[in-house]
Amino acid sequence: MLPPVPGVTGSKTAQAQLCQRSSELAGLGVVNRGFPCLAIPATIALCRDGDGKVIENPRHPMRELAVSGIAVTAASLGPAGEQLIPGLIQCLRDTTPDIPENAALALGRLKMSPELTVPALVTSLQRLNSQLRASAAVSLAAFQADALPALPALTDLLGDADASVRLAATNAVRVLNAVALTNAPPR
Repeated sequence: MLPPVPGVTGSKTAQAQLCQRSSELAGLGVVNRGFPCLAIPATIALCRDGDGKVIENPRHPMRELAVSGIAVTAASLGPAGEQLIPGLIQCLRDTTPDIPENAALALGRLKMSPELTVPALVTSLQRLNSQLRASAAVSLAAFQADALPALPALTDLLGDADASVRLAATNAVRVLNAVALTNAPPR
């Protein structure tokens, strides 16, 4: 278990622990490629700080790195990822650069709790942040049949001013339309 990290304003020891955890989290992408089983406990441990979750605390100095680490390792987390869903959904509303986009990507890679995640991602499609809209569209496609209610909102994005949003929405609509046609009831 990793040692807890006090706030950034703490002693030199606290600063050293923060740097250590930052380095460990930043290295998860490399660890995950070759040894995903090593990254899973590290990701979960790095997302906790005392009694609270790092990703649910907007002022935590490790929040951005924790959300990035989850986005990298999400597909390998399995059932352990379920506990991260509420915090990731909360991160979709963050105004810090990269946090909402990485949270959206992580939710799509986890593919869990569609009853909570899909409506949150649909709401993200309406945000001003174009990177978030594109990431939410990509993630909705990953939910396939569970994301069919998102088709109208995704279709609205086909005329978005941002090319990356249009591309992500087009791909998501293609995936979801194929799912809809495949799962259509026989006549």
